Amino acid sequence: MLFPFWQSMVVENTPTIMGAHEDVGDDAQPSIEAMEELQESPGVDEEDELSADKIRVSTKVNSIATIEALLFKPTYLSRLQVPLCRMVGMPIVRPTLSSDLASLEADFVHGYREGAAVFYLSTTNEAGVVEKVTDEDLQSWGPLWCAVNARFDNALSSAPELRHLMGVKFSVCDGNHRRQAWLNVISRLHSTDPSWHYMVDSILLETQGKLGVVMLAMHDINKYISSTYTYSSCSPQIKFI
Repeated sequence: MLFPFWQSMVVENTPTIMGAHEDVGDDAQPSIEAMEELQESPGVDEEDELSADKIRVSTKVNSIATIEALLFKPTYLSRLQVPLCRMVGMPIVRPTLSSDLASLEADFVHGYREGAAVFYLSTTNEAGVVEKVTDEDLQSWGPLWCAVNARFDNALSSAPELRHLMGVKFSVCDGNHRRQAWLNVISRLHSTDPSWHYMVDSILLETQGKLGVVMLAMHDINKYISSTYTYSSCSPQIKFI
């Protein structure tokens, strides 16, 4: 298959390849060393690919590094299960669309699946303020969510590094649509079923004063794989039973 190519190289460039006199005949063949050198040298397509990769690396938002820098400290406690009722939407990151909710509600008809997409939560709201659970929240949740909430706070109290999060509401950086859709289904169809009042896999971030960076990272995460991003560097999630 390569013969026509080499034949043209012999005819046009024999003196250069062979290092011989210019009157070398048509039967001459390039040396083995010359052939190997030409085969091993990168082609134009490979060089173009390397350049394209460099451009991608230099222009793409590094959401992995951003998330790692924002992880709740100590980082080994940054991943845990959080009750859906303790989450509040952060629409500034991604406005909630009714069309998206309908699809996500349909996907949730059989409930929460272990290993589903993680929620990224902030310990402060979009203004950088810590929000606390109020009496109004407790009244609106009903007894089942209140029981899950109490169990969650009791678990937080057992870890000194997490105690200051007791009674704190978490703003959703990624997962706003899932949170709202799932709560809609639970409220409408399973309000009296304790097994549907879930604590879900979450990663805590400290975003105070860094909302712009968070928005860029979340946009990159949603663009990469919508609602299926997994952050492999996080510690295993802490389950509160």
